[in-house]
Amino acid sequence: MSDNDYSLEEFGQRIKAVRRRLNMTQKEFGEAVDLSVSFISDIESGRSKACLDFFFNLARKFNINLNYLILGEGEIIDTESKHHSMSHKKVGQSINSISELIWYTERSPMMLHTILGFASRFIHENREYLIKEIEESEENKSS
Repeated sequence: MSDNDYSLEEFGQRIKAVRRRLNMTQKEFGEAVDLSVSFISDIESGRSKACLDFFFNLARKFNINLNYLILGEGEIIDTESKHHSMSHKKVGQSINSISELIWYTERSPMMLHTILGFASRFIHENREYLIKEIEESEENKSS
């Protein structure tokens, strides 16, 4: 690929497609990848280039196919690498990310029921604290 073949506008459209596929606003997307809303807007409109950290965050946090992002080839979500990234894991090892937790819950009904049971008990036992924490969080977002 030569420099003339790379289009910031096309890249921006792919970023927008990724964000929409994740059902996120520019603000939510920016927070997830540690970038400002204005910079996300600039990337999506083809006015700015993304840095390496941006690509790494998308691939790691959301399992985005880098071939899709850079070249426009393949599916948005990289289902193959998600499977391979967990193939080295042994059951019983620590879970280090939400994607790993999701991987287990998608494949094990026992894991899913255990997590739902734990979450239900936790919510029931900590209801007042959780309500207060959520209200404070929403107040901080609005101010």
